[in-house]
Amino acid sequence: MGGSSRTAPTYRVGPGPGGRLGPVRRALLFFAAVLMVSAPVSAGQEIRWVSFVRGDTDTFTGSLEVVRTDGQGRRTLLEDGVRGVDLGPDGTVFAIREEDEGDDTLPPSTLLRIPAEGGQAAPVFGQGRGTAALAVAASPDGDVAVLRLVPRSTDPPPHLAPAIPTLRDTDLPILAPPDEPPDTGSVVADAAEDFYELLFTNDPQSELSHAEQVNVFVRATTGEDDEGFEDAQPVEVRGRNGRFSCGASTCFLTWRENRTHYTVGEFGDQDAAAAFAGSLRPIEELAGFLWRDEQGYPLPELVIRRDDGERVRLESVEDFCECAFIPTDWSPDRERLLVITAAEGYTTLQEYATDGTGRPETLTESSVFEGGQIVDAGYGPQGVLIVLAGEGGPPGRLRSLDGRRIVKGKVRAFDVSGMTLAYVTGGGDVRVRDLTSGQEQTLAEGALDVSIGPDAVPVPQAPVAREQGGPPVVLAVLVGLAGASLLLGGILYAVSRAKR
Repeated sequence: MGGSSRTAPTYRVGPGPGGRLGPVRRALLFFAAVLMVSAPVSAGQEIRWVSFVRGDTDTFTGSLEVVRTDGQGRRTLLEDGVRGVDLGPDGTVFAIREEDEGDDTLPPSTLLRIPAEGGQAAPVFGQGRGTAALAVAASPDGDVAVLRLVPRSTDPPPHLAPAIPTLRDTDLPILAPPDEPPDTGSVVADAAEDFYELLFTNDPQSELSHAEQVNVFVRATTGEDDEGFEDAQPVEVRGRNGRFSCGASTCFLTWRENRTHYTVGEFGDQDAAAAFAGSLRPIEELAGFLWRDEQGYPLPELVIRRDDGERVRLESVEDFCECAFIPTDWSPDRERLLVITAAEGYTTLQEYATDGTGRPETLTESSVFEGGQIVDAGYGPQGVLIVLAGEGGPPGRLRSLDGRRIVKGKVRAFDVSGMTLAYVTGGGDVRVRDLTSGQEQTLAEGALDVSIGPDAVPVPQAPVAREQGGPPVVLAVLVGLAGASLLLGGILYAVSRAKR
């Protein structure tokens, strides 16, 4: 091929000799100018409703406010007492508001539904007295998952039920027989702060002669009971040293347990008394841990309320538990629910099936002693995100499950919808970030909680103004497209000429 070489042609994009633009440059600039004039201006990120709680971090409640991601439409929906918020479809705001503490006819906190455009707040579902809503997560379909405290009580066995109201007056640990002693038929209770007695008898009105009576009792006191102890015999009872003694017609067995002196009677011999004492059980085993609460003890319940009113119970605690099941976010397919399970400083992030089937799947766990506690969680476009905070609670670090940091500063709460992240900074600013471009803006200040709507807000577009007698818009677009096509042909022709 010889020693010559051929290089690809080069084209000047700046002015040619004498400062003049070449034909290709002039065509490209003109084509770009036409596109800039004729193409519609990009609206950028979809406009969504953002709802937030604005208030004092010391009280954890505040006012309920909404604003669009374009900064428009800001308004206050509830003045105060709001402790949590989540946005559902069509701008529906679900808010938890604490009620007036002076009105005991109202539940301590209520889940309300409010239109973001403004309107009357309405309870989502009826609540019994003492029921409190603590956390809510709304689905894009309008279903809601709610953490509630529901007063629960347990039914004591029939032979103890009549004594329960009286036994609430004592502070002593109560021991009671698991079954009614034979031939007795009734229980009579007497109790004070440092004393109680359970008398099982066939003669509650004391109408029978002593020979006809059947009396078996359990007595407890903080003081020493010296009755009939002069001739007491040592005996082992319930693994402890006890004393058995008899009076004129009755024998007793006494011992010390739980820093309390217990006595049982009336028995004819030591073995019968020891057997009865050995059968006694703490009343919590017989009547439940909630037996002292007349109205019931508030225990956590995680329930889904469908938009049509159907309820699905995911968790329900029947006995005493210092725990919580905090719903935070629905999966995009509405089939899974993120729930933070918290108990005594430990937190576990789990996924529940929203139809109530199966057991939850554990995604991660953490504690205040190692790594921090999980205080918020949500489904991001690339996986689950969480906020980890210290023992004092929010703010904390917003990160992915694999440890990738999402926001540099600290975050109090967040929510993700599509490619838009809404979050509250450690200082309380409400910010929205386009996860595609990384651009963000501040919408409000002094916030505690935030939520972003699952769907775009239909915002009417302003009509395009034109002079009377001008060409119709459609005609102008068609002309512009035709001109652009002709221009593109000219550019290609100019390029082919330049290569020659």
